[in-house]
Amino acid sequence: MGLDVIGILSVLVAILGVCVPMGGLALRGIGNLRKDLTNRTDKLANQLESAHKELRDELKGDIVGLRDELKGDIVGLRDELKGEVVVLRDELKGEIAGLSDRIGALHSEVVETRVAFSDRVARLEGHVFGMPLPDTGTDPA
Repeated sequence: MGLDVIGILSVLVAILGVCVPMGGLALRGIGNLRKDLTNRTDKLANQLESAHKELRDELKGDIVGLRDELKGDIVGLRDELKGEVVVLRDELKGEIAGLSDRIGALHSEVVETRVAFSDRVARLEGHVFGMPLPDTGTDPA
């Protein structure tokens, strides 16, 4: 039984003799991998930040360009609409002048009709009542 314990202890010492250096190497490798992974992660973060900044600057430039283009389009539309308004205003002035002339003509016709109607009424009254017309100065007798 003494040999069995010594054999087991020998095997354990042999295992520890091999495993401890191997474990140390493994830990060292894990440490190196973690360091390498940290460096790569930092590089990737820097690349992402740089790409983000570059895209943001590019988008700002595109937005400024689009804003300027839209401002130009708006100015052009405003000028075009001003021209249209001027043309429509002139057309409406002409239409209003034409309507004013027609209203004047209708007014003249109404006045003439009123005068003619008054004249006819006066003649009728003169005929019915035997009175002379006020503007003729004639005697009905």
